[in-house]
Parts: sequence; C-alpha cells; structure tokens
Amino acid sequence: MRLLGVSRSYAVKTTWELPVEIHGDDAERYFDVVGVISPPWVIEGVEGIGHRGELPSRHVVLDRSGGSSGRLVLAAQVAPWQAGGGQDYPPDFLETRADEAALRRSLQQLPPLGRRICDLLGTCP
Repeated sequence: MRLLGVSRSYAVKTTWELPVEIHGDDAERYFDVVGVISPPWVIEGVEGIGHRGELPSRHVVLDRSGGSSGRLVLAAQVAPWQAGGGQDYPPDFLETRADEAALRRSLQQLPPLGRRICDLLGTCP
C-alpha cells in the first residue's frame, strides 16, 4: 500500500491498551474493532485473559480460560502527518455477549456508503 507516494514503511505505529473483564455468569465475550473511516486498528495482543482467534485481527472471543480480567493491545499504522490527529483514537469497538449475535451481524450490514468507504480503506469488520 502506498500513501500519497510514501511507502507504508514510513508509517508510525500507534498502540492502545484496553483493560477488559468478564463479569457475572458470562463464560465469554466477543470483542470487535468497528471503526469504519480511519486507519485500520487491529487487536495485536491479549494478556491475562483467555481468548480464541488468531492475532492480529479485528475480532477475538475472550473467555475465562486464562483468568477473568486482563488487557487487549490494539495497534494501528498511521502516516506521520496523521499522528496525533488523523487516527480514530481511541479506536471504536463493540463488546458483546454470546447471545447478542444479531448485534454482531449488524456490523456486516453497513449502509452502502459506509461499506464502500471501509472497503477502500481496508477497515470493514
């Protein structure tokens, strides 16, 4: 990918750490990065809590196999001229329970314009 003639290797990596906890009787939680019009944030790491799914990714299932609390490490590659103002910070995300599948499906049914924009930017969930 090239940004206005500048290679991606010149991009600045921005990270964000998010504390997470599974409360109550929930055995697992679904976590999706949902920003549409911004550099693509991805989940780069999960620490202190169990999870399923390959990383880096925009989706992960958190479970109690490694504990009930921990943190997610999210990262985005940002062009130097965007650092501090061009990225969607903090990243937009959706955390849902196992029985909220309809809400997660709604992420895949973006309005037509939203879908075109996120396809161009590579940020569709």
